[in-house]
Amino acid sequence: MIENLLINQKCKRFLKMASSVVLAIALVFSFGSSVFAVEPSSDVSGEKIDPAVLQYEGKNVSIIVELSETPTAFSEQPAAEATVDAEHREFVEEVEAVVADSVSDNGNYRSNSVPEKLEVVTLSETKAVFNSVAMIVPKSEVPAIAENSSVKYVWLNNSYHIEPNDVESFANETLYPNLSTLNVAGLHQEGLTGSGIKVAVLDTGIDYNHPDLASVYKGGWDFIDDDNDPMETTYVDWQASGRPEYSASGNSYYTSHGTHVAGTIAATESASVDYAALGVAPDVDLYAYRVLGPYGSGEDAGIVAAIEESYTQGMDVINLSLGDENPVEKSASSVAINNIARLGVVPVVSAGNSGPNYNTIGSPAVAPLAITVGASSSEFELPEYELFDNNNQDYSIRLFGQPFAGVDTLLGTSQQIVYAGLGKSEDFTGIDVNGKVALIKRGEIAFVDKAANAKANGAIAVIFYNNGSGKIDNYLGEASDFLPMFDMSGEEGTALTSVIADNQQITFGNQVNTHVMPGDTLASFSSRGGSNPSYFVKPEITAPGVSVLSTVPDYDGSSYDTAYGRKSGTSMAAPHVAGVVALMLQYANTQGVNLSVDDIRVQLMNSAVPLDQEYGVYATGAGRIDPYKAIHAETQIYSSATYSYYTGSDLSSATDTYRSAALQYGYTLSNETKTASLVFDNDTSTSKTYSLSLQSTTDAALDSSWQLSYDTTITVPANGSESMDVTIELNNDAPFGIYEGILEVTDSETNQVTRIPVAYVKKDDGVKLERLQPVASVLRKNNPFVQRVPVASVTFFAEVDEITLHVYQNNVSANAGETYLGSMPLITQEDELLAADKAYAFTWDGSYYDSSNQLQVAPEGSIRLEARAHATDNRQFSESIAMFIDNSAPELTLNNISLSSAHTIEIGEQTPVTTVDGKTYYQLSGKVSDSSYDQLNALGETNESGDAFSQGDNTVVLLDEGLSTIVDVPTVDNQGNFSLLIDKAEFDASNGMNYRLTAFDYFGSMNSLNSAASLQLVKGQSGGSSSGTNNNSGSEDITVLPQTGQSYFEAGVLGMILVIGGAVYILRKKDN
Repeated sequence: MIENLLINQKCKRFLKMASSVVLAIALVFSFGSSVFAVEPSSDVSGEKIDPAVLQYEGKNVSIIVELSETPTAFSEQPAAEATVDAEHREFVEEVEAVVADSVSDNGNYRSNSVPEKLEVVTLSETKAVFNSVAMIVPKSEVPAIAENSSVKYVWLNNSYHIEPNDVESFANETLYPNLSTLNVAGLHQEGLTGSGIKVAVLDTGIDYNHPDLASVYKGGWDFIDDDNDPMETTYVDWQASGRPEYSASGNSYYTSHGTHVAGTIAATESASVDYAALGVAPDVDLYAYRVLGPYGSGEDAGIVAAIEESYTQGMDVINLSLGDENPVEKSASSVAINNIARLGVVPVVSAGNSGPNYNTIGSPAVAPLAITVGASSSEFELPEYELFDNNNQDYSIRLFGQPFAGVDTLLGTSQQIVYAGLGKSEDFTGIDVNGKVALIKRGEIAFVDKAANAKANGAIAVIFYNNGSGKIDNYLGEASDFLPMFDMSGEEGTALTSVIADNQQITFGNQVNTHVMPGDTLASFSSRGGSNPSYFVKPEITAPGVSVLSTVPDYDGSSYDTAYGRKSGTSMAAPHVAGVVALMLQYANTQGVNLSVDDIRVQLMNSAVPLDQEYGVYATGAGRIDPYKAIHAETQIYSSATYSYYTGSDLSSATDTYRSAALQYGYTLSNETKTASLVFDNDTSTSKTYSLSLQSTTDAALDSSWQLSYDTTITVPANGSESMDVTIELNNDAPFGIYEGILEVTDSETNQVTRIPVAYVKKDDGVKLERLQPVASVLRKNNPFVQRVPVASVTFFAEVDEITLHVYQNNVSANAGETYLGSMPLITQEDELLAADKAYAFTWDGSYYDSSNQLQVAPEGSIRLEARAHATDNRQFSESIAMFIDNSAPELTLNNISLSSAHTIEIGEQTPVTTVDGKTYYQLSGKVSDSSYDQLNALGETNESGDAFSQGDNTVVLLDEGLSTIVDVPTVDNQGNFSLLIDKAEFDASNGMNYRLTAFDYFGSMNSLNSAASLQLVKGQSGGSSSGTNNNSGSEDITVLPQTGQSYFEAGVLGMILVIGGAVYILRKKDN
């Protein structure tokens, strides 16, 4: 047998194809079901149903039913509450009557607990901010529920979550603390601490016993367990649950997120430790609404209910560091966010951690009236120390990480040092670091894992040195389980390793320098806008969100001395802004000024400072917040935009305008010129003169294709207002893309610059159809190893509610043009309305309906697929791609014999032999040929390498006598020639060995293995003669195990068996 090492190399292409197929199928499977969607429905009730509800898989679905009466907080009717109460009562009764006999399917609930017999499970009701009832109902009854005259719209009860916090995934970010960047201490000295302002944190709950939070915590509610105790999910809760400790996304069952967020807003620095946390607004009244439970997950219903509670309990600010990945503005929680903002409560929402690409922001961050926050880093100072070896050679080390107790106890001491390689667990074998300092090189595993390994082996400190030039230039922060950690340059680390010997000592000297690590960089994970479909500038601003130190729970309350930790994410950035908003409201109260949500948005954006480089306005908005300038603003520069505030099924059913310090031109499909009014409000006693200039952040390939027209100067009278028109224009040949920049408005007296983001998107229109494979996809259902089917993607540049695939046969060989075969619905009006500007993968199995509405399968050969799309505004679009169908296996010959019937081949002295790695093998010559390659080459198709197809693109696979392992994948040359190697000594000494051999083309087409003919291979002199002996081996079954890449057969046949194409050949030694 050929050694496994050789085999693994030869199997590479085969296994690569098999694994890529598994990935492709996983990618498209859920979407593929829509290929066989039902015909479009004309049911009017469908207009009142969120398409995601209809798309939801399961018999029972959790929904939020928006009712038609005006929410009580907006109603001017004297009996509004009684009217809404009656509407709720009557609606629930009517729904119970509709679904009284429905039986649940326990495996499909979106709620933690439902009865086996489902009548109606009412989850929550809201009436003031958002008039709704959340319930679990049979999915089949949703259309009937939607027909109820009280129903305005039926929303899916979407899931929301916190983002996993993985510091190592942000390894290229510099990690520092936060408050000094914002100069919060100066504001506290002015007496601005948030006093009298009520702030609610909608999150995982908080540990209200934490000494830095206990005095500001005023109450709250648990919307997960429905009680008045919004404590975090604890470690004890997990132990009692019987659930996995971590979710698939890496979040632990027990939570700390909400406590960390709350500490950033309101921690009081009351704990008796040097590193106690101080929040931005430590005198606010803090409320906690637990809307995310175990694993940091929750649902729209709880969030909407908490938004309602925030309004009824008189909150001034709410913080939502949560979301999903859907950039569409239309969701129940987004509507509720808009509504509470209209009522004067300031909603601050994190943008999400799905960057750095555009359109990665999610809901409810896309809600137009939310103040949406991205994450940036902060400048930080790190001490540098001297270090001396036994020869008094000095080195420079920089603080890299530390326990909460700090590193001062090491300074001035001498310690033994031991080199521990890369710090992997095996690197500590055979060395003694107990009570010593470990010197560890950067690379391969995370720094925290290196340090943990060193600590587990008794080290008292770690010095990391770079695997390149210079220092590592990073900071891990503080943690209770950290060792003192230091950063050394690659050059000095290499020099130190060369002088380390037994009992080598080093001496830690004093601090000799302070290294300033630059801040104001955009975190790569920070999600980017814009919103869909309005393309509003989101996020509006950024705030510190990288390695933020704050409070975390101590679940048993025994000691909070180490109940602090660092987290990174936009979840950490948002509470900085929520705290600043509390300070703004407190200051406004002292001045007798009533700040609206729009006022706060504009002042935060007007006062923002640029980051270290221009990232684009959909990444950073106006820039990083400057709290002092935002609080003391005396002017406002803004523009107005139209948004849908109370959507229901029609995005244009109810609109209003809101003020934002951005020129938001939305999108265009046809280079239309647009004009927006830029307003200048001056609340000072003197006139203001401004100069204006545009700093483009548009991609260089687009930058010459647009112009912004505006007055370069403007004067605004004292206590007055002026405005100017700002017009954006695209060239006729302007490419698709984002046209953006910052309009800098400079005060001629103070030179203060106000940054106004400008954004305009030119969208492609209709649909775009693309193949995901670089070669023509091929249908086949006859390969037991893999099942690759045509995979393509469709991108919607308009809001599409229906798309149909039309199938044409390309008569290449007859040079006779095309023949129309029929069509297949891909998406119908009952399916989910998919988001614009995103690509969705789908499969096509060759099926179509002919002119008689009969289901057919497309023939072999060249096929053109045309996607015809219907947009919600009744426009029609179409686009085509080429496909290729091949269900025929390649033809095989062995020793010049066609392998289409039964044969006997003799092996004798004239049979060629060859030696590989010292072993001798019989060499059987074969050839594999596939006729489809000529057609593909004629169409101009190429393989994945970009070359024309050749017979070398076929694959031959030999399996061992145990029929469980791939033994050989012989090389096939461009003419299709290959050689099988049969171990000579093993064959000569054996009366029977089981083998399988099969061949398939580039796309995987092969013949069936069932009912195959047999071949007796005998020992003789001729080495190539044949006879008609036929021993049918019967049928075989195959089991594919993708997780191992191996295929197992159950043949039940003794002897060496070659399965070639559709034939099974038995190899035996001939008796003398």
